Amino acid sequence: MKNKNQIYLPLLASAILILILISRAIDTSLLTRENEYLGIIILEVMIFAFPCIIFTRLFPPKAGNTLKISIFGADKIFLAFTATILLISGSIMYAFLINGVGGTDSSFTLYNVFTAKKTGAISGNLYLILVYALIPAVFEEFTFRGVICSGYEGYSPVYSILMSSIFFGMIHFDIKMLPFYILAGIVLGIVLYASGSVFISIAVHFVFNLFFIFAVDYSNAFIMADKNFSFFVIGLLFFVSAFMFCGECKSIYKKKASTASISEKDSAVKANALEILLSPTAVICYLIYFAVEFLK
Repeated sequence: MKNKNQIYLPLLASAILILILISRAIDTSLLTRENEYLGIIILEVMIFAFPCIIFTRLFPPKAGNTLKISIFGADKIFLAFTATILLISGSIMYAFLINGVGGTDSSFTLYNVFTAKKTGAISGNLYLILVYALIPAVFEEFTFRGVICSGYEGYSPVYSILMSSIFFGMIHFDIKMLPFYILAGIVLGIVLYASGSVFISIAVHFVFNLFFIFAVDYSNAFIMADKNFSFFVIGLLFFVSAFMFCGECKSIYKKKASTASISEKDSAVKANALEILLSPTAVICYLIYFAVEFLK
């Protein structure tokens, strides 16, 4: 089981990367068609759903609710709220630091392939919400916080969060933003394990997408109006939300630790971090990503 997970999970991530690259060529032919949104939905299904279905058919998850498909309670809403503010403020701060004033891109793109076009019409906005915010959040969370996290979970939640976050960061094909996307994956992974529900991570991801589709122009205008003051406000939001998020996670995990059985605490497979990070198929996945980034 150990070797199988190390070998085959990176192959799933590699397949997704390759399918995204293939979709770049297909996307150029969709841009002028009236059925553009339908085409993008089909491509997203092909990129994420089909590989995951094939993978789980070949390598079924172990017994139990390993994909964390469960309804969350109202007590997890604060966790989701702090995680969302942390991700939004962190993204703006990171883009500000690496690109300067107005560094956050005002156009929302998926995987550096599909670009959201805001028309202002109600129907157009509904399509944007569905195609660029909801469907990607659902597919990406079920892929990375579902299938991939579940596959690495036998080692420990730490390894599952780390590896799923690395693969999650790479699908966005933006090497300058890669550290942030990996951090975002870590936050979403912590949300998954703290809440015990993939639906919470989907909700956080969905609201994050919504912000950068519809509200990033306002945040850029705020930054442009007064750089020093805006940086202070966004930085304050980031550190306060990080503090509250960590505090909420600590409280949740403390409750879980008090009720966990001895078998649950000792069930993780012992593994070497480098063996997992640098497994041959994981290295192949990294090489695909960096080859594309440095040769484009």
